Amino acid sequence: MADIKINQIATQNFFQIPQIFMTRTEKKVDGGKILKIKYTSDYAKELSNDAKLAYAALYNRCQLSIKSYELGKKDFVDEDGSIFLIYTVEDLMDLLDKSRGTVIKIKKELNKLGLLREVRQGLNKPNKLYLQLVDASHQIIEFYDELGNSIVLSDDKSEALDRQGSLNFGLPKNELQEVQILDISKNELSNTTHIDTKLDTSINWQESFLLLSENTFLDKTCLNYIAKCSSDYLAAKKIVDMIYQTKKLVCREWMDYLKGRKVVSDLIEIVGEDFNQDLFHTIQRIFAKNKILLNQGKSFSNKDGFVFKTLLNFWRACAFELNHNQLEYLYGTIRLSEGREIQIAKAEKELDKQAFLNFLYLPKEDSVSLHDWTK
Repeated sequence: MADIKINQIATQNFFQIPQIFMTRTEKKVDGGKILKIKYTSDYAKELSNDAKLAYAALYNRCQLSIKSYELGKKDFVDEDGSIFLIYTVEDLMDLLDKSRGTVIKIKKELNKLGLLREVRQGLNKPNKLYLQLVDASHQIIEFYDELGNSIVLSDDKSEALDRQGSLNFGLPKNELQEVQILDISKNELSNTTHIDTKLDTSINWQESFLLLSENTFLDKTCLNYIAKCSSDYLAAKKIVDMIYQTKKLVCREWMDYLKGRKVVSDLIEIVGEDFNQDLFHTIQRIFAKNKILLNQGKSFSNKDGFVFKTLLNFWRACAFELNHNQLEYLYGTIRLSEGREIQIAKAEKELDKQAFLNFLYLPKEDSVSLHDWTK
């Protein structure tokens, strides 16, 4: 046996198992009492250890294919840019060191939970295997006191939470009264919610949301507003998830554009904290739009789509601002120019895809005249 040394970590190779595949418990301290937050998921409950390890092994192969693609080899990338693997059952038996029956069982488990899909190639050709990304909506969060007693979300008594995680807009019947930010560093959870096993204890879902969102880049003002205007925990969390998802998509879109032009730039990462005030205004507009529709007796045909598109447009506006005001960003603060999001939405409608990407991401020193779009 040998201890792990700090200079050995980088030399080790590991398969990566998604954290959502495991059940874990975190503890938050409240004046000597403990709130336990248990994270589990359908994946953690239904996947066997063999299936979890198989996913990690296949994910490792996908990463190798991505590296090969970056070197110009496109053998395992389809026309849509998706990575696929070519493994027969026998190949998987060798890769995983498992019997035929176990391999077939593993494939069924992964397929059942939407983690693997197969595409037939025809007679005498092995199927293409497409490993699928994990879905964060499968996560289940449970709350317990220090004795292991389950704590029920108080706002969940009258209506079951939307298990699909769809957005439910509108103010709750009882508006959030002075939502308090939970500052764990001060060992303070709430003045009104106490962990006391002698009582019928509960924790307000807004407080749970704020507690679990404290490590995001969103500031307290924005998080409080999302909590106040959302109908339940999952709806509030869905907003935060979409904020992160759309930001990641725009950064990837920007990076891919620059790679295609063989341009090196340090400004392909949007720092969320730099645009918190602008993001708050965008979130306000999202909920205001819903309120207007409700007052008119109308509703969104696709709530999630509207929010996703609005946030995507917001982060594209941030990227545009960074790209065209680099000195201001490097030597000071930066804000979205008035009407920038409207300008970006208009450009997307009126330009073809390549022209729109040029408009957004072409470095300022290389860009063509954008007079018509920036005046």
